[in-house]
Amino acid sequence: MKFKHFVYDGGATRDHAYIDGYHFGDRLLEDVWFKIIVQSDGTLWAETAPSSQEYMEDLNEAKWVKEAVKFAGGHDVFAEEDCGEGEELGLVRDEPLPARETGTIGIPITIKSGSDLRNLFKPQ
Repeated sequence: MKFKHFVYDGGATRDHAYIDGYHFGDRLLEDVWFKIIVQSDGTLWAETAPSSQEYMEDLNEAKWVKEAVKFAGGHDVFAEEDCGEGEELGLVRDEPLPARETGTIGIPITIKSGSDLRNLFKPQ
């Protein structure tokens, strides 16, 4: 999948944003920030943010940078600045994520009243 840029709510764009490692590294990477960059060929590149360099010295940085890119390609949880400061940004893709990658499952149902809910669970 190719990517275009990051976008602010107002429509302004930029080529990079930051992501908290907690999203893909759980407590080990909580508050460890990665800079995600959309390269000119439409691929993503990641590097450890300056505020997290010292912490990453004791970890396998190459592994976690790769995980950051992998996670970033399928999500929209980006911050404007290192350490989560500033506005939130979205990642603009050449095509939307397929439903299977967004985590949506099932079919929508419409419930009009409480009695409809009771009838929904009656054995047929």
